[in-house]
Parts: sequence; structure tokens; C-alpha cells
Amino acid sequence: MNTEPYPAPVLPLSDRDALGTLLPVELTCALRQLDLSSGPEGLYALAESLRRPGEPRSFAAEWTRALEPALRRRGCQPLTPNRRRCEQGEFQFLRQGEAGRLVVLRVSKIKVRRYGNAYRVDPHLDFDARWQACRLGAHLKTAADCRRVFPHAFVLFLGFADERHPFRRELDELQAATSFGRWFLPAHETVWDDPHGRGFRTLAACWHLGATEGQP
Repeated sequence: MNTEPYPAPVLPLSDRDALGTLLPVELTCALRQLDLSSGPEGLYALAESLRRPGEPRSFAAEWTRALEPALRRRGCQPLTPNRRRCEQGEFQFLRQGEAGRLVVLRVSKIKVRRYGNAYRVDPHLDFDARWQACRLGAHLKTAADCRRVFPHAFVLFLGFADERHPFRRELDELQAATSFGRWFLPAHETVWDDPHGRGFRTLAACWHLGATEGQP
């Protein structure tokens, strides 16, 4: 993780609050629109459809097609990520000279397979263990620890599950069991049915690093 500081003049708190309120909505809406427009793969399989054999998974498609334009719409200056950052889902931007960081995480509890002419969730597979592997709590803590370097810190979680309320139990347990509420506003969450009819739901949840009154 690169946490090199940028020149950071202090922004008015109202400007930070506005970005923290509006950007999570912009980011999650952009991902939903990308899901709708990326048939038949959708967000679930978009990166995999573009990945060459032997290459690691990358968030390059989500970045260039949805997240980078969303940042620009909110007056941010995205910094061009290298290949490693795209693979790790770690992106940086500037907002009026102040540094920002966006971390993107992805977890799928499901596996979609082809059944005849249709693609559907395989009901015999269970990938609940992937939630622990993504270490969302650790990424939130890192964002809080780096709040002086990146005053604009966002963590974006993208989840796929065959559940009415995807990842609701896991997120409730995470937020109840930690002290991140001191630093983070409640996540902005958007849930939608797979627009390509494969029988699962998608969750996009975005946390923004809260105002800095209480930081040492």
C-alpha cells in the first residue's frame, strides 16, 4: 500500500461533508449503471471476461468505466493507477489539492454456471468463507489509520449473493463489533437484482471517512 502524502491544504469541513455524502451515491450508482450496460456478463463477470489467461483479477474495467468518471463528476482529479493498484483495487485522487483514496473490495458468495441456454446460480456451492478472506474490517482500519495522509478516504464493497439482503448479517456484525463509527459515516448501500436474470442480488456499499474533529 502506497501512503505517500500529497500537498494537502485544509478544505472547509462543509466541502468534505458534501463530498462524503455525494460521492458514495455517485460511485454506487455508477456501478449499477455499469452492471446494466455490460450484458451479458454484468459486474459479476465483467473483469473475468476481459482477463487474459494467467493474469490476476483486476479492477481496471470498474475503474475506467464507472469509478473514475464518477470521481470526475464530483470535482475530483483521479490519479492514473498502475497495474498493481488496479489489481489491488487501490486508487487515489485529488480534491482541490487534498489527497483522497478509494479502496475497492469484491466478494462473491455464488458461482454462476451455464444450464442449457441460460446462466444461473449453482445451488450446490457455498462460498461464505470468502467474506473472511476479503478482510473488510482491516481495510477500514487502515483507512482510519491513514486519515492524516488521505483526508478523503472511501472504502467500496461490491458483493454478490443469492440472498434477499446480501451480506446484511456480516455488515451488521462488523459495524457493531468495531469502533469504526467514530471515523466513518454509515455506509451508503444500494442493492439490486441481477439485471441479466441469473438469480442473485448485488450489493454496493461505500464508507466515507468521517469528519476529523475527534482525531488526535
